[in-house]
Amino acid sequence: MISIIIPTYNNENYLFNTLESVLNQTSKNWECIIIDDGSDDGTKEIIQSYRKKDKRFHSYERPQHILKGANACRNIGIENAEGAFLMFLDADDLLANTCIENRLNQIDKNSAFFIFPMGVLRDSDFTNIKIINRYAGVDESYLSMFLSYQIPWPITSLLLPKANLSIMFSEKLQRFQDVDFSIRLLLNTAEEQIKFCKVEPDCFYRKDEKNLMKFNDQLFISKIVTSFSILVLDLIPILKSKSDKHHIKLLSKFYKKIYDRYIVNNKGFLNNVPREIELTLYRNDIISKKEIIVYYLKSKPFIYRLFQLRNFLNLT
Repeated sequence: MISIIIPTYNNENYLFNTLESVLNQTSKNWECIIIDDGSDDGTKEIIQSYRKKDKRFHSYERPQHILKGANACRNIGIENAEGAFLMFLDADDLLANTCIENRLNQIDKNSAFFIFPMGVLRDSDFTNIKIINRYAGVDESYLSMFLSYQIPWPITSLLLPKANLSIMFSEKLQRFQDVDFSIRLLLNTAEEQIKFCKVEPDCFYRKDEKNLMKFNDQLFISKIVTSFSILVLDLIPILKSKSDKHHIKLLSKFYKKIYDRYIVNNKGFLNNVPREIELTLYRNDIISKKEIIVYYLKSKPFIYRLFQLRNFLNLT
């Protein structure tokens, strides 16, 4: 049996369709564990309606003494799962009707875990599905991809044997929880033990205007930057303990993408967090002093353009 674990918070606009996609599975060999993170909209009523429809739906509420967040909810789901295999579904995503049947058919005893393709669904159009998953190149590992923020697979792509799972989600992170989970999964798994299932996408990320708007939200950006800071502080000692200098260095690429996408135009409300990240990276020989200066100058557009001009003139 596969346990489908769904954390949810104020998802009344999406949750009905998500749970309906679970209920409509061609295979009956599943349970669905929904963990509410303190919703104050109509989410709880939707959950209760599905519990009445089918006894395979189970629900829990995050206790007040546990830190709020999807990670804590997923961990509650893991602890209460009765299935031999686990999968994680966000409350605004969808499953293909054949998802559970498809995944059960791909299971073998020799693989540590399984990866399935996930598609992007725009405006409920199933005729033009783009696959999110990326595959490693000849000289590239999946661990190096995650550490340089090239996401090979989203969390819903994973199918994990519960008996082999030795890690939980970090409850300190409000963003990058799936990245952190997959990195620590890969640090404990030989990549030859991963089975990549070359099938049609069996789960879908819904991309709509509301989902896109959050990327410009100050609270969202603040969570991104703060979570990256926590992620770096957690990963550096783990990678150092494995004498893994190559992978530690890749965190500079990760930070550059975060900086260019979220920090450079938003330093006003991020306080000193970017500066603290840069100092941490510098002290651990991940970025150079010159790179710190460049990051500073990028936040001062006029000065940065002069800096670029000077470098150009020095080269000509």
